Amino acid sequence: MEAKELFTLKTQWREMFNQDPPFKASRDFMQGHITWAQQAKEYGGIKRKANNQLKQMMQQLRGGAEPTPDTSLIIKPGTKLIREYQGEKHEVKLSCPPITGPRNKLGFRC
Repeated sequence: MEAKELFTLKTQWREMFNQDPPFKASRDFMQGHITWAQQAKEYGGIKRKANNQLKQMMQQLRGGAEPTPDTSLIIKPGTKLIREYQGEKHEVKLSCPPITGPRNKLGFRC
């Protein structure tokens, strides 16, 4: 998404979220949230399981506990992690030998 005028971003924010943007929200903040919401609308947003995990971690944080990530997550070799940053696409393909040992704190075996 191109950098846009503040007025245009505020208008888009109101259309996307049905409310005014936060007071003194920066251009980058609004542009990032609007872009995320557009992608979520187009591609279906966050999965229910991931959303529930995030809610659980937030409850743990609010209660003063250290959040415990779901250790059932395993990113398999061959998985592509793709990110576009400042108009440039970055792609990483995960490759590692199979490990039979225990998973680390985040549940990865690589």
